[in-house]
Amino acid sequence: MTFIDEEIAKKFKKERLKKQKAEQERIEQELESMVDADAVRKGILNGKCTVLGREFPFKKYTVCDGRFSIHIPSEGILIQNDEKTLFKTANNELGFSCTIAATDEKSDFLTLDIYKENMMKNMKKVTFKWLEEGARIIDGCKVMYLDFITFTGVVNVHQNMWFVMSPYGQAQVVVNYDHAEDKYWKHIIKEIRNTFEINGEQA
Repeated sequence: MTFIDEEIAKKFKKERLKKQKAEQERIEQELESMVDADAVRKGILNGKCTVLGREFPFKKYTVCDGRFSIHIPSEGILIQNDEKTLFKTANNELGFSCTIAATDEKSDFLTLDIYKENMMKNMKKVTFKWLEEGARIIDGCKVMYLDFITFTGVVNVHQNMWFVMSPYGQAQVVVNYDHAEDKYWKHIIKEIRNTFEINGEQA
């Protein structure tokens, strides 16, 4: 009888967890529908972005010898590098970082599949969950992007990589954040990408 009771308890627990997961997904979808992408983008451009009641101050940084401009959260931000070939920031309190590496290399990038394959080969101890990939035109230039999560065993890091083919040459932008705060950041990061600027006369 005890064995049967344990099996019934396990079954009920499994069903309860399934319902809890479904309810959590429903709540997340409701929250998602409350976020206005246009309002997030305008807030970023105006220096103050609010997502689900939480406010993030923003500042525009023109970087890599004036080649690019990017809006990033400004409160408590630490500028680690601000050079022609490298712009690097971090905000430990927010769990946010942004790195832009620029080169004069004007050959086109490899395909995203090749980058994904190389990452999996070179980082065998890290598990990836690929979320989204694609390409868009920014200021007349092609920008490819990868959106994924890395599971390190300690913390889950949400990473966004942008491959920018600019008139100056290649540039790679990497924006990271703590995946636990995804309900805010997934909306913000998309609009950071949408407000990214490639400066100067187009080739």
